[in-house]
Amino acid sequence: MRIGINTLAVIPSEIGGTQTYLRKLIENLARIDRSNEYFLFVGPWNKDLFEIKQENFQPMMCNIPVKPLAIRVLYEQIILPFFAWKNKIDIFHFPANVSPFVLSCPSVLTIHDTCAFTIPELIPAILRQYWKIMVRSSARNANVVIAVSRSSKENIVRFLGISKEKIQVIYHGSEHQILEARGQNYSVSGQNEVGGHFPYVLWVGKLFSHKNLPRLLHAFAKLIETSKMKYRLVICGMRSWGYSPLVKTVKELGLQGRVIFKGYVPHNELKPIYNNACLFVFPSLIETFGLPILEAMSHGVPVVTSNYGAMAEIAGDAALLVDPYDVDEIVEAMHKVLTDENLRKDLIKKGLERAKQFSWEKTARETLSVYKKACGKE
Repeated sequence: MRIGINTLAVIPSEIGGTQTYLRKLIENLARIDRSNEYFLFVGPWNKDLFEIKQENFQPMMCNIPVKPLAIRVLYEQIILPFFAWKNKIDIFHFPANVSPFVLSCPSVLTIHDTCAFTIPELIPAILRQYWKIMVRSSARNANVVIAVSRSSKENIVRFLGISKEKIQVIYHGSEHQILEARGQNYSVSGQNEVGGHFPYVLWVGKLFSHKNLPRLLHAFAKLIETSKMKYRLVICGMRSWGYSPLVKTVKELGLQGRVIFKGYVPHNELKPIYNNACLFVFPSLIETFGLPILEAMSHGVPVVTSNYGAMAEIAGDAALLVDPYDVDEIVEAMHKVLTDENLRKDLIKKGLERAKQFSWEKTARETLSVYKKACGKE
């Protein structure tokens, strides 16, 4: 097969599950497959992320600027279909929610984001309408849709009107084989990697409204006020439209100096930040997967996350689950994990075992099977 993969949604200065997913998927496809031909459509800004030195992997340079988004959208809709035809692509994978309206070959679409449908009130109006139109059209045009969790699949069927038979659930992977030993050596009092020696609670992701950070800030303020704990809250992630309200909330709660916005952190630099965190808290309102949950577990960090949807699905019994709308419940869960040593050890042990159930190689093998299915090869 001649397999095309669109990487243009990956921007090196951003951190997020979609970026990690695509990098790890391509790395592991290269490990397991030396017979099919892969054409990686890259931009000048991200070509170094997908430099696979293997004969069956070929970069296809797309000479467009990283921004504005409108240029990339037009390129994906008009030029990529032409390149697919010109290069006789057998199957084209669009791994970031959208694909062209017209394409000369079968396509596979991975959907990571259904927020425009599930929590539209939290998405800016223009972006909401754009995502609704593009994601719905892309899902209907794709031969196979990959959902990254069962919860996400249910939302795709419900909101996009796609037959469940057209959707394949393929989970993200975990780096447990590299990080397990670090988790076993976990120490609350160890030196941290965020600019000091203080203990900290960690959150990682993009600063979008649906990540529920305002409630986390209120919960953290209540935690340190009632317990007199000396922890700080470290927030790692690219700034977005949800950032300014967060800064205002920090000031209103008197948390200056107690909340640290690290901004974008390259993925390889996140490892020591995870490894030295006392607790990872991820009370999102909606996620299609929740990759930071697995990342934290892989580093031996106890996790508090939301009690429904993909987060509960991925965490299983290896995290303390809370109602993300209930600030007091978030406070109570954080306090329990930070003060109950037996609970901490239990969550760390279960988290490491849970992370072992997810593998990027498995993700790649199942995705390759989808390519064959979409091409009629299986």
